[in-house]
Amino acid sequence: MNRLYIIVPVILLAIFGGLFWQYTQDAAAAELARQTEQQRIETAAAAERAVAEKKAREDAERRAAERAAGEARREAERIARWEADSRRIAEETAALEAEVATLKTTVAQREQQLARLKKDREATRIAVFEAAKKLEEAQVARRTLDLENQRLVTLIADRTAPPPPPSP
Repeated sequence: MNRLYIIVPVILLAIFGGLFWQYTQDAAAAELARQTEQQRIETAAAAERAVAEKKAREDAERRAAERAAGEARREAERIARWEADSRRIAEETAALEAEVATLKTTVAQREQQLARLKKDREATRIAVFEAAKKLEEAQVARRTLDLENQRLVTLIADRTAPPPPPSP
């Protein structure tokens, strides 16, 4: 029986060793296949990533170019709008300055006309006052003459009238 204690474990160890060796061979082959598949997947992923990065880079460059073109276009439009506004403002300023000059000459003419009219009004007022004064003087003189005529008529009438009868 003592031999069996050694033989059975040795046989079982040999069987286990064979199975282990077979399993390690299969496992090594499976690991090699898994590693090659993993490497193929990584290579494919790296290639896809490279393509995606290249496409992303190209898209980014295209978008940057479009953005730069858009910004340049907007800047050109802004400058053109600013220049157009500047020209319009300059034209409006020139037109308004011409209108101001015209209005200044009109104001100067009107001020001269107003001064002349004030002078004429003052002269007319003085003439009216003088005419009113002469009229009043003429009316006073006429009244005086009328009173003088009445006095004279009364005086003459008194002289030509028969004397009053003597008093008894």
